[in-house]
Amino acid sequence: MPIRDQPAGCDCTTGGNPFRALALDAELERSFPQQPVTFLAGLLAPILMLFHLVGPVPADLGISNGALRTCQTTAHCASQTWESSNPTADFNRLSSLVRESPRTIVVDQSETYLHAEASSALFGFVDDLELFADSEKGQIQARSESRLGDSDLGVNATRLAELRSGLER
Repeated sequence: MPIRDQPAGCDCTTGGNPFRALALDAELERSFPQQPVTFLAGLLAPILMLFHLVGPVPADLGISNGALRTCQTTAHCASQTWESSNPTADFNRLSSLVRESPRTIVVDQSETYLHAEASSALFGFVDDLELFADSEKGQIQARSESRLGDSDLGVNATRLAELRSGLER
């Protein structure tokens, strides 16, 4: 038979102390203040970090009509074309730079095309990076686009600028 003022979960019939259980309840309440928004945000951030925000692989990656596709918006996409006297050598150098980049995995590569996935450090947002060596036109085309979100905060443009800088060294 339950004892009056017995805390929930206390089995006093087997020798549990209801007053100790009440003290533990009060201690837990002090440890976890009743601020649901802060508490939920504190729980949500680490959980989001565990689940990388990948998004679907775009179906239209690759070379079409001798070029990489254009960016629909510059808010989360960047593309550049670099003149090259030796596109094959420059492409090979860029390929090495991409492979050395942190959190970047080369998914597909041929003699003239590379597709890599670059993940952000905190939440693991995935960007698609493409390179194309166009020997006929003497140029390298580079494109980087975020899979999710409306803005990349300049990450894709910075990625391409770093590749260009590495190529010029």
